[in-house]
Amino acid sequence: HGGRVHHEASGRSLGYGELTRAAARRPVPSSPAIKAPAQFRWIGKRNARVDARAKVTGKAIYGIDVTVPGMVCAHAIHGPRYGARARQIRADAARRSPGVIDVLAMPWGVAVVAAKYWQALRAARLVEIEWDDGHTRGLDTAALARDARAHRSGGAPVRDDGDAHVALRRARGAIDVVYEVPYLAHAPLEPQNCVVSVKGSSAEVWVPCQVPTVIQETVADALGISSDDVVVHTTLAGGGFGRRLMGDYAAQAAAIAKAIRRPVKMIWSRESDMTQGFYRPAAIVSMRGAVDDKGRATALAVHSRSQPLMLDQAEGFRGGQATWMPAFVRGLGARSMLSLVAANTSVDMFSTEGAADTPYRIPNLRVEYTPIQARI
Repeated sequence: HGGRVHHEASGRSLGYGELTRAAARRPVPSSPAIKAPAQFRWIGKRNARVDARAKVTGKAIYGIDVTVPGMVCAHAIHGPRYGARARQIRADAARRSPGVIDVLAMPWGVAVVAAKYWQALRAARLVEIEWDDGHTRGLDTAALARDARAHRSGGAPVRDDGDAHVALRRARGAIDVVYEVPYLAHAPLEPQNCVVSVKGSSAEVWVPCQVPTVIQETVADALGISSDDVVVHTTLAGGGFGRRLMGDYAAQAAAIAKAIRRPVKMIWSRESDMTQGFYRPAAIVSMRGAVDDKGRATALAVHSRSQPLMLDQAEGFRGGQATWMPAFVRGLGARSMLSLVAANTSVDMFSTEGAADTPYRIPNLRVEYTPIQARI
């Protein structure tokens, strides 16, 4: 327990890391002793989930359930299109609504803060906002897919083993297929939410997330403080599916808490979750493959055309909001992250994942990538 192995007879203990280093230096036994099934402690046994009862009885705490002393609630109002910004705000009626503490104009939209969430939600309906066009007005996904299909020239090579094109020309009965997927909202059952308390140059965060260090870095960036001064409490999450890898909602909650000078629970509406959320990118993937008489794969050519995830995250940094921070760049500044992303945009590592690093032995394998730019 506690990341250590204890020997009760002698009272000694060693950490897992110390033991694995020592074990790596030992020779592999030629005939290791195998534990008999009768001695199994966990394998083959039926064990109840440790969180099942709390979830069934409603005692489990998700992010949206968190309450901290002195907390107020915020409803986030986002534009009708992704990236839309508020040009003009009329909020006098909302400010007079019962329970309302303030209505804040934010770079990403408007925050209505009230003593209770339902008061903030009711007041939000009284806010009149004129929005600009954002980044996506006029974007036609059907036209985007049509253009991507028409792009038949080669992309940037990611992997090139043997000579796939020659092998495919010589193969009998090569299979030529195109796979397409549209933009897809993650749509977790629990909408984006976050509780943030800011005290001086430190912050405490309660959040349903997939990577706490991403939230730590994002909140630190939003507040202009050190990530070492951000404490993150990870709650249960009502679905994630990759959407909660991002920290945009935590940055918004942190900015509101800093402005209000009180702990804030910010909750997105379902509409915001669907229109503002980092969709799984659309992709058009052309694949041509062949097998020999024994059914073994002899050649495969893959050309992936999709929107590069890493490029989008670079734009998040340029906008002054660190929306995603992989663990391997934790501690690096925005400039270092931009350098990493810039080196990766021509061949986005996620856009060919699974094809470029396939474990299958294919002697002739070529994987190419062409980025799709979805901005108007």
